[in-house]
Amino acid sequence: MKKKRIRIHQNTLLMINRPDHIHLLISPESQTIAICVCTNKDKDAIQIRYTQRDCEIYSGDLMDRIVALNDRIKENRSYRLTGVISENDRMITFRLDEAICTDDGKEPKRD
Repeated sequence: MKKKRIRIHQNTLLMINRPDHIHLLISPESQTIAICVCTNKDKDAIQIRYTQRDCEIYSGDLMDRIVALNDRIKENRSYRLTGVISENDRMITFRLDEAICTDDGKEPKRD
């Protein structure tokens, strides 16, 4: 996963009513990642800053765990995941086995 980053697009956040805080959950059993609405009082809550177009979360540990879950997910590549929103509009679930690679895996050019 390039740059050890997860980018959450604004449209995704709008689907769950533009929360101020979220949790990122990983299920090794179902090989899914979920974005859940939470409050600032919840342990490990991630604050969303709406100053930019998308929200970016950088975490080497999180990316390493995701890569270890699925043989199709490789380091130094970018992927797009399409999620399914829950009925109560408070969670979106993404399946790792449905990840679509969006680049060719080549190392970025250095200046």
